[in-house]
Amino acid sequence: MKDPSIEEQVASVVDRLLGRPVQNALAPAGATLDVSRPNIHDHKSEYLREKGAVDRALEGISGLLEAVLGDRSKKTPEHEAMFSRLRTVVDHGARRRLAVRRPDSTSELIRMNAIQDGLTINALQVLLDYRQELTQRLAELKVQERQFWAVKHRPANYFARAVALRLARLYAAEEGERPSYGTSRDGGHPSTEYCRALEEIYGILEIKASVKSAAKWAVNNLTDDDLKTNVSSSIGDLLTVVGGGNRENAYLTLEGAFRISDAE
Repeated sequence: MKDPSIEEQVASVVDRLLGRPVQNALAPAGATLDVSRPNIHDHKSEYLREKGAVDRALEGISGLLEAVLGDRSKKTPEHEAMFSRLRTVVDHGARRRLAVRRPDSTSELIRMNAIQDGLTINALQVLLDYRQELTQRLAELKVQERQFWAVKHRPANYFARAVALRLARLYAAEEGERPSYGTSRDGGHPSTEYCRALEEIYGILEIKASVKSAAKWAVNNLTDDDLKTNVSSSIGDLLTVVGGGNRENAYLTLEGAFRISDAE
């Protein structure tokens, strides 16, 4: 029997928390818990590692392109002659090496066709495309730096908080009240249904964070609108709340968390 997916495991926990009956194929399904990441890096070290790699890659590719192609505004006959000689030698050598090989995959066939067509021009075109994508990625990383990492306090676990808030909104939307949070005096284990469900979901998603801290933050960031019970009036009026509420509002709420210390 096929093991349940992560989404199915999370859905099972949510259904138990909200006391949902087992649904048949024709019944409207309850809202699902959005488990996508608001930020793909869990820690600042991961962010810095990627940004450093992109910076170095861009520097290296730009240096290679400048060395081989030269400055477009300062083309000289000498550089053109050098490029022609280099292109001839490199392309000839690649084709000679290609003659004794046979492709064993589609990607290998594409690569060999590119070499046969002319390694120098095809490689430079791919590098130009790759530089363009890396430049776009660097711009995205700079936006993430302002939103997630350029903070004075210790960065929070944004993924943990996002999941906690989404679960709290689901609970509030269906139950019409805020979920409670807390831990037992004996061992510090979650002592409420909401916190126990959150702990189980963290285990499924392999999130390492304080359940109590994330739950407390999430409940405190619920609004009056989150407490309005969603009622489906017909089969066609399906509940389509993703993540327990408006995603844009959820993101704006999370942005506010970036200025809040992660300390309990």
